[in-house]
This record gives sequence, C-alpha cells and structure tokens, in this order.
Amino acid sequence: MPLPYVDTAGVWDLVAYQGDTRVWSFTMVDNNSNPINVSGAVITMTIKRQRGGSVPAIWTGSTTGGEITVTGAGSNTVNVYLDGDYPAGSLVYDVEFVESGRTITYLTGQFVVTTEVTE
Repeated sequence: MPLPYVDTAGVWDLVAYQGDTRVWSFTMVDNNSNPINVSGAVITMTIKRQRGGSVPAIWTGSTTGGEITVTGAGSNTVNVYLDGDYPAGSLVYDVEFVESGRTITYLTGQFVVTTEVTE
C-alpha cells in the first residue's frame, strides 16, 4: 500500500542540548490510528538555519545513510539518530519520505538547540 498523501505536514518542534547525541522516534499512523508501514520509503531529515532550497544543510540523515531506521511491529516507527554536531540557536527541519517516485513531507518544525556549558 503506498504512503498516504497529506494536505500539510505535521508541525512538531524539537528541542536539543548542543553536543548531546539524541534519538527521536516518530510513530506513523493514519487518521484512524492504524499503522502506516514506511519500510519501503527512503526517509531523510534535514536541519538548516532557515528554510529554502539554496540554504546549506547543517545536518542531513537518512535511511540510506543509517542515521534513520524504521522499527515496530507495523514498520511504522521512525527513529532519527542525531550525533550532536549542530550549532546552538533556532534552526528548522523537515522529514521527507520518498516512495515510488513520490515525495511527501510528513513533519516539519523548529529545531531549538540550547548552548552547552561543558565542551
């Protein structure tokens, strides 16, 4: 079954502490809380200082690079492993899913990073 289209991406703001490794897990379900199997999709998360195609990425992770995995009984839990190599400040991110030539952005939001004390 192909990934369902959405009218607009969900907005979920993320908060991190500079230098810390993090794992965020997103559970993908439809409007009826049924699991959405995303195991066939290439999933990419990109973090930037601001929105825009020409703005360089600060961090990019994907299922092909190993920074993102898919788990769960319904193959509907997306795990993003961040290595802590991102600057402090207010950043933006999105998570795109590509399957069968279709690109769907399911998540986007602010990525707020607090400046670390211990380096």
